[in-house]
Amino acid sequence: MLKVSVIGLIRLITILIFVPYSVWLVNHRPDDVFIYYRYAQNLAAGLGIVFNPNQYVEGVTSLLWTGLLAGISLIRFPLETWAPLLSLICSCFLLWRLPALAVKIQGRKEITLVDVLATMWVASMPSFAYWSYSGMETSLFALLLVLSVELFLAETNRQLLLSGVLVAMAVLVRPEMLAVIPAFPIYAQCFKGNSFSRIFSWGLMVTTLISLTFVFRYLYFGELLPNTFYAKRGFPLEQTLSNGILYLVNFTGSVLPLPFTGNTALILGATLVLPTIYWGSKRKNIALLSFVSFLMMAAVIYDGGDWMILNRLLVPIAPLLALLILSILDSKAIKGSITIVSLSLMILLNLLSAHRERFGKSGQLNPDNFTTPPYAPFIDYLKDNSGTDDSIALMDIGEIGFRTGLHVIDISGLIDPKIARAPGGFLSKQYPVDWIFEQRPRWIALRNNWCLIDTTLYQSPQLARDYEEVLRLEQPTPMTLFERKK
Repeated sequence: MLKVSVIGLIRLITILIFVPYSVWLVNHRPDDVFIYYRYAQNLAAGLGIVFNPNQYVEGVTSLLWTGLLAGISLIRFPLETWAPLLSLICSCFLLWRLPALAVKIQGRKEITLVDVLATMWVASMPSFAYWSYSGMETSLFALLLVLSVELFLAETNRQLLLSGVLVAMAVLVRPEMLAVIPAFPIYAQCFKGNSFSRIFSWGLMVTTLISLTFVFRYLYFGELLPNTFYAKRGFPLEQTLSNGILYLVNFTGSVLPLPFTGNTALILGATLVLPTIYWGSKRKNIALLSFVSFLMMAAVIYDGGDWMILNRLLVPIAPLLALLILSILDSKAIKGSITIVSLSLMILLNLLSAHRERFGKSGQLNPDNFTTPPYAPFIDYLKDNSGTDDSIALMDIGEIGFRTGLHVIDISGLIDPKIARAPGGFLSKQYPVDWIFEQRPRWIALRNNWCLIDTTLYQSPQLARDYEEVLRLEQPTPMTLFERKK
């Protein structure tokens, strides 16, 4: 057995390699991260939790992440540098703690090479590495999820209650955590034999903290749920569930880096991962990991999945799934050498998958496949030609809104309650076109034939009558800027 000091050195080297690996994968960030930046910047400036001054709409998913970024902005650190670093720090801390959780659930006294290899496996996953340096809330949520599970499995009342605090914090990071909460008392009732008073105290504290956040939301925003919830709902239930199941299958196909592509990888991945969760639910040491993973998957299916690349909604449970699979590989029925070889092979396959995503013809991280327009020409033009009271109507509100500071009319509905509650699903609603024109934005930016709202505005007689084209980009996705006629 390797000495503990050597194991610690290997863990440290793993993280030191993970940092540049994660940075290497991220050559493009989603527009949504800039929505966080503008909210955080306004909060730090004393304007409140708003995208547009005096419009109290919760257009971000994570209040806690917004608050952390506002703290960065308050001390005048550049958000574009420090937000990705903060998310990377969260992932690094998670990777450092993960072997300790592996030891706990395996009943060992010290961290072994197998535990570290499982951590390397997680670190090498392209999806985990990409979102670790994204500047989004994904890494923070994953960290809170792992720490809350680790502390709940501990024996002391203090650790149990602390896990409750982390669970409540996780709700402020991702709303899906509300669906995951029952996993903890169910596990305690079925496997731990905890006294009713201990679990009741835990539940009471979690409920109280979460209730306070709902009270704050209602008093501050006038709503119990984020506006993004309403903006992204509206599809028929069967379509939502179908989208969610497809999203889950894509995720499970990426967790196990099989030497296949396409539908074969997806089917095999789902066939291996889902039974592993069921298998783990029957075993005391890992049942909580299975319960949490299952309920998180169910919540994401109910949400209908997500449009962003590399399965970001389910990335936070990847470390838990890795430990579930480790429990199978590290069982007494399998020799240690087989476990080491298996984990090493999965790490290698992950690295090959990362190379394929970064440089492959259909890779999601290949710059040749990006569909987001380069906003710089629009931003420069708007900065040079806009006044302080001007407004712009567009769908991609993040980077343009953050860099120009213009008042934004969000035609996708993320920060606009009226559009968010229009009938229909996200980006496919029955948009109130007349209302948008009634706001008299000076500028309208449309992605040509991209979404229903863009097409609807393009075809509106009011656009041709009241606006004129001033700037157009053709690649990679055509986008046009219109100015209201004088």
